[in-house]
Amino acid sequence: MNRAQLAPPPAFLLAGTHSGCGKSTLSVGLMRAFRNQGLVVAPFKTGPDYLDPQLHAVAAGRRSWNLDGWFMDDSGLREGYAKGSMGADLSLVEGVMGLFDGADAVDFRGSAADLAKRLGLPVVLVVDGAGTGGSVAATVLGHRRIWPDLDLAGVILNRLSGERHFRLQEAAIQAHTDVQVLGYVAKSKAWKLPERHLGIYRPHEVEGLEGALNGLAADIGETVDLERLRGLARVPLAVPALPLAQPGELPVALARDEAFCFTYADTLDRLERLGVRWVPFSPLRERLPEGVAGLYMPGGYPELHAAELSANTGFLADLREAHARDLPIFAECGGYMALSEALVDLEGRAHPMAGIIPGRTRMTERLQSFGYKKLKAQRDTLLCRAGAEGKAHEFHHSVWEGELAAPAWQMENLRGEGGPEGYAKGNLLAGYAHLHFGAQPEWAERWVARMKLASNRSHLLPAD
Repeated sequence: MNRAQLAPPPAFLLAGTHSGCGKSTLSVGLMRAFRNQGLVVAPFKTGPDYLDPQLHAVAAGRRSWNLDGWFMDDSGLREGYAKGSMGADLSLVEGVMGLFDGADAVDFRGSAADLAKRLGLPVVLVVDGAGTGGSVAATVLGHRRIWPDLDLAGVILNRLSGERHFRLQEAAIQAHTDVQVLGYVAKSKAWKLPERHLGIYRPHEVEGLEGALNGLAADIGETVDLERLRGLARVPLAVPALPLAQPGELPVALARDEAFCFTYADTLDRLERLGVRWVPFSPLRERLPEGVAGLYMPGGYPELHAAELSANTGFLADLREAHARDLPIFAECGGYMALSEALVDLEGRAHPMAGIIPGRTRMTERLQSFGYKKLKAQRDTLLCRAGAEGKAHEFHHSVWEGELAAPAWQMENLRGEGGPEGYAKGNLLAGYAHLHFGAQPEWAERWVARMKLASNRSHLLPAD
């Protein structure tokens, strides 16, 4: 029997009490520890995160999937789990921020707790125990009681001073709660992932990452009961059996390098199931592939590579020619910036970009927009008709300078604040909005249909 057709594997969700408690570091350490035991580990991330999944992929040795309870309904979550866990022995789902932090502070929609409850996953809570003793029991008890039907199955204590500190906190938790204490990680051995303005660094930028992961895994194995932790895992509720995605026949260029790296596994897989064959290339170093039926330019870090991107004049010329030929182009955030007239860095230097969209982007020192967004299409676009409503996520430090010539969306946050955003004209759709097609699968279908139509009409770059 093909491993991909086996029953879905058991899973647990590793959550934290708050951002910065060490949840991400412990997640990748556990993934590597289980992998080093010979298990095939399927990694997942709660919420709209692009960076943690890249570390997951290195630690676990396979692609990480996002499971987002605000974007996706229950069937979508189960389908996402089925796709991402194929052929695995165990799944580890990393939470987001604190256990109950999500789109709503009252019903916890979109939080790690919400995801665990809807999929029927046991939760293991990471608690930063530094600087406290018996009071840690109150922290665990509060997390246990706020949603009594949530399966808070275990706790791992992080950044402790040593064995004695652990025994003190373990005794307090055991005396006042029914939550298992699975072990701890000492502060002296707590390796920390380096961070910058959009979060952690990408794997290739972290020096000595493989050695650090193996060292972290070994340390965790000494003080965390991995066997008992694995024993807590359960198969999620009503997960469907799905076939593996097979790349299709429709060639679509995919911008993929250090500057353009923010993609969801679900998006790539979903488009493959609709007939797309991805053609990856580097906008920093290569020309646009010839003979493609469309182009996807995701977000990333174009601001860190603005000079190199600007110097690749061949690629920028290809973009202009492709747009003139009405090649379907979908660009998110970083891709949107590359299609503007210029990208202005923090030093005030203006780096010429493709110049397809009137206006330019300017980097700032602070976060300009963050969080879930509601969309309403202002005109017919590559993905939907005017008036269509959808969901998105924003996370960027740049601002748009110039008139919005053909705004794609009316975009609002969950408080109803917002305004026009993006650009839509012909077969070009670009904007700051990051989309998850699990929330609006029909948009993916329309995108593919538009690319097939363009391909049939020979609206392609000329072949040699």
